[in-house]
Amino acid sequence: MADSDNTSGKDPLGRREFFKGAALGAAGLVVQGEASALPGASGAPVASGVSRTIAPPSRAEAEAEFGFAAQEAPAVSHATPGSDFMVDVLKKLDLEYVAVNPGSAFEGLHESIINYGGNQMPELLTCLHEEAAAAMAHGYAKAAGKPMMVMVHGTVGLLHASMAVFQAWADRVPLFLVAAHNRNPASIVNRPHSVQDMGSLVRDYVKFHDEATTLQRFADSAMRAYRFALTPPMGPVMLTVDAQLQEAPIADRSRLRVPVLSLASPPQGDANAVREAARLLVNAESPLVVAQKVGRTPRAWDLMVELGELLQAPVDVGGFGSWKDFPSWHPLHGNGGPGYTPDVTLGLEVSDMADAARNARANGRTTISISSELLFQGSNIHDFGRYADVDLAIAADAEATLPLLIEEIRRAMTPERKAVAGARGARVARRTSGRSRRRSTRRVTGGTQARSACRA
Repeated sequence: MADSDNTSGKDPLGRREFFKGAALGAAGLVVQGEASALPGASGAPVASGVSRTIAPPSRAEAEAEFGFAAQEAPAVSHATPGSDFMVDVLKKLDLEYVAVNPGSAFEGLHESIINYGGNQMPELLTCLHEEAAAAMAHGYAKAAGKPMMVMVHGTVGLLHASMAVFQAWADRVPLFLVAAHNRNPASIVNRPHSVQDMGSLVRDYVKFHDEATTLQRFADSAMRAYRFALTPPMGPVMLTVDAQLQEAPIADRSRLRVPVLSLASPPQGDANAVREAARLLVNAESPLVVAQKVGRTPRAWDLMVELGELLQAPVDVGGFGSWKDFPSWHPLHGNGGPGYTPDVTLGLEVSDMADAARNARANGRTTISISSELLFQGSNIHDFGRYADVDLAIAADAEATLPLLIEEIRRAMTPERKAVAGARGARVARRTSGRSRRRSTRRVTGGTQARSACRA
């Protein structure tokens, strides 16, 4: 998008007087009311039905009311503001929406998104509360598989949003958060809303935080933050942006560069370790698959069904209802039913396998863990569970590793083991109350395909 200051004669207010004009318009509203509700300038009541214009307080009135001098309106610059460049950067991040509860600290970005960016990519969604804005982004990411932007005002806005940001962290959901503040010491009104270290308010439950002290740093950090948000285990990220950086005119646009966004490939498990996991599962008499936060994309649903049917082993979703990893109507859904004791348990993105590993060791059984959580720990929030002494730990994204695991299982599956698996699947289906009658067909994400739901 080319630089533009959008200050032609068709726009008498000028871009940077956008919000100022709206405020003045609100201040000049004509109010009608009863005489008792509308005293005149001299204190005498205004006759009923007579309109009265409400004027902003004078300097003397402001000093008497608030104890400090009223702030002069800032000079309006018609040069290209820094927030226009920030919008150019945001458009590279595939951000469809930005949820906001409007605040003065991000006035520059707010205006640039509307007038410079055309209110598209991202499009502003006005919310009544910052926690609602972050919660909307949480739900959007679960549906769209990518982050949504949330913009909050200073300390108070970030504190309001913090609970919903924590929920996104706990659910391992990406969220792109921008917290704006005003470090200008002359801005008395905003001083209580600023903080020395904005990131400290949420740093324990975001994957990445940086304060954009220059426009180029904003560009680089925005790309890095978006990449971190989408690299498993996913989570919220945050940038702190100063109001003055948004408002200051760009001295030389040619010195600024919008980087190209390059996302990281999710880490796949080591081939030798995955091969050993496949061998253990194929040779098991009663394997069990436990899945928690596996389904980053709809493809994981099909891969999980393929894995369960290939092994003819029960798949327990581990109680994380917000992650749709395996169909509840499938005959292999569950823990195998009464009397099913797993000799090999495969945990996929299971945060806490401590009890399963301890019990398995005590009874000569085996546990395997494939989880990206093994790559990312150290937060003050100990939601990664207890230490689990599993027999085989594979630090990798489970969804990215499933195709390789399935391939290795197919290679290791002899006719004899295939027959054992088929008999096991039939027993599990019979033990699963009410589900054996629905074995004839199953639905596949992206379409409907009729085939055996529990075949060897």
